[in-house]
Amino acid sequence: MRVAVVGAGRIGTFHALTLAASDEVDHVVIVDPSEAVSASLVAQVEARGGGTRASADPHVSAVIASGVDAVVIGAPTPVHAPVTIEAATAGIPVFCEKPIASDLAEAQAVVEAVEASGTLMQMGFQRRFDPAIRAMAEARENGDVGELYLARLGTHDADPPPPGYIEGPAGIFTDTLVHDFDVLRFITGQDAVRLMAMGSDAATADTGLHVPVGHAAVVVQLSGGAQAVLTASRHDPRGYDVRVELLGSRDSLAVGYGRDPQLRMLDADEPQELRRHTDFIERFDVAYRAEIAAFLECIRTGAPSPCTARDGYAAFAMSIAAWESKTTGLPVDVPSLAVPA
Repeated sequence: MRVAVVGAGRIGTFHALTLAASDEVDHVVIVDPSEAVSASLVAQVEARGGGTRASADPHVSAVIASGVDAVVIGAPTPVHAPVTIEAATAGIPVFCEKPIASDLAEAQAVVEAVEASGTLMQMGFQRRFDPAIRAMAEARENGDVGELYLARLGTHDADPPPPGYIEGPAGIFTDTLVHDFDVLRFITGQDAVRLMAMGSDAATADTGLHVPVGHAAVVVQLSGGAQAVLTASRHDPRGYDVRVELLGSRDSLAVGYGRDPQLRMLDADEPQELRRHTDFIERFDVAYRAEIAAFLECIRTGAPSPCTARDGYAAFAMSIAAWESKTTGLPVDVPSLAVPA
C-alpha cells in the first residue's frame, strides 16, 4: 500500500513512522512545503520502517493524482478540509486529524463531499482507541452503567504549547476540548443539545505565560437528559492529565485515576510514586497506533469508519458553540448538521 502523509510536523512524523512499521504499507510519501523537513522524515521512515520506501513531494494535488492508496492528514487546520475533499472526491480513503475544518461551513462541505463520494474517511480522534475509554463506552452500551446521570471530563496540558500553535482564544475549544467533546459523545451515546462555556486567560508568574482563554469550563446538556461538565487548561504542574467519568444508576466509572494519576492524592492510603505524563503523544501512544491500524484495516476489509466525518462535524460544532457561549456569556444551542442522514 502506498500512503501519503500530508504534514511532516510532530503528529505527521508519528503517523508516518507508524505507517512504516505496518506490514500493509510499503511506500510512504511525505508531503510538506519544507524540503529539509521532508528529507529528514524520509530518512527516519527508511531507517525505521523495516524496508518501507519513502519519498517526498511538496505538491499534495500531484500526489493525490498519482494514485496513492490512502492519505493521512497531519498538517495544520487550514489544510484539513480542502485536502480531505480533494482526496475523497478522487475516491482515495482519507484519515484527517482534528479539527475537521476551520469553520462550520467548511465542516459541512467535508461531510457532503465524503458522503457523496462514498469514500472512507476517518477522523483522528485517537482517544476512542484508548483501551480504558473504549471499555467505558462498551460498559455504557451494554447497560452496565444503567440510566446515565452525569459525565465529567478534563484535559490539562502539562506545559503550555508553543506560541505558534496558539492561533487565537478559540483554540482551547477547537484544538483541545474538541477531543473531549468527541469522547463525550462516544462514551454516552448521546448528542449535545445545549451548552454554556466560560474561560479565563492563562497568565501566571510561575509560567511567564499569557494565553487568551488558557483555562475553560463547559456545561453540556445531552440529548438523553444527562448533563456533563468539561474542563481544559493549558498548564498542569503535575503533567498531561486526561480524566473521564460516568455516573449512572447502576455504576460509577472513571478513567485517569489508575496506575499513573496526574494528581497528588491527599486521601491515598500509601505514599504515591507519580509518573508525569509529558504530553499527549506519550499518554496516548497506544491509541494513536491503534487508530492508524484501524484505518488500514477499514481500507483492507471495507469496514465502515470508526469515526466518521459526521463525528468530526459534531465535535467541531460543540467547539464553535462553546466559543460563542464564552464570548456572549449566554447558553448556546449546538448547531445541527444540515446534510440529511
